[in-house]
Amino acid sequence: MPRKSGEKLEKVVSTKISLEDFMVLERCAKISYNKNLLKQPTISHMLRLILKIWAENMRNEEPSSPYYDPSVVPQNNLGGPMDL
Repeated sequence: MPRKSGEKLEKVVSTKISLEDFMVLERCAKISYNKNLLKQPTISHMLRLILKIWAENMRNEEPSSPYYDPSVVPQNNLGGPMDL
């Protein structure tokens, strides 16, 4: 369900992730803004960019590929499930 315009994802995210992760998103947003990847240096815009890239990658996956399995939980660099 789409959010009402003006409602910020930042408020939702700040209650769901750790302070450290929130600060990382803030830094990434500022860096991305300075590289002209974002229109505004906000966490909301950063999350929308991340989700857009993720969705594009999912759409580009070949369903017939042996590596494609939508039921597989994404793994972090340590081999465990990602904390979303």
